Amino acid sequence: MKSFFLRVWMGWERLFEKIFGIVYISDDNIFRVALRVYRGKAIQLSDGTVLRGGDKYIELHFNNQLAMSVLKDVNPMAMLNWARSSLIGLARFIKEGPYAKADVIMGLTIFSLKSIERFGFEIMELNRVERRIVSLYERFL
Repeated sequence: MKSFFLRVWMGWERLFEKIFGIVYISDDNIFRVALRVYRGKAIQLSDGTVLRGGDKYIELHFNNQLAMSVLKDVNPMAMLNWARSSLIGLARFIKEGPYAKADVIMGLTIFSLKSIERFGFEIMELNRVERRIVSLYERFL
């Protein structure tokens, strides 16, 4: 039963990336990205950057299929090193082309990743609607 749900989930992932323009950075990068236009309230980050409606941002996605194929054989330290090298690959990828015009890189995760701050990310609380969506998603998993 679990393998059926995984196949359905991976099929949904492929459809989702096609519909929403999510692209792969490389075959071994744990991240995928999409260029978006921000439509929410202004957000001020700790470095003074302000993201306003109409600004471009990069939406960061976890490459679930790659992660699931590798995670079962990887220890936590190796996973951290993989994330670090993937972030370096991400930086190279966004230096040129349309991604270079983005003001912010933003992602949403269901994981509690306080350690992500050491990579230069900020953690922000979700609003009530976002929390509800994530809660439903977690129940599905």
